[in-house]
Amino acid sequence: MTMNDYWNKPCAVHGLTSYRCKAAYGGWIMIGAKDNDDAWREAQRSSKFANQDTLEVWDGKAYRKVAMST
Repeated sequence: MTMNDYWNKPCAVHGLTSYRCKAAYGGWIMIGAKDNDDAWREAQRSSKFANQDTLEVWDGKAYRKVAMST
């Protein structure tokens, strides 16, 4: 892991959960949110190309795919 490898670490401030969503050009949209729905809203606000299938949540050790409610 390099100093630039921030997308593989939690980035949310205390009180929020870290999420990430794949960006249009291969990077990640880093998100701090209260829950899965809040994270998805933030991803959509950040990019019109946000894809719900790429939304991931930090589980304390690694990012894991989010199971969204329908």
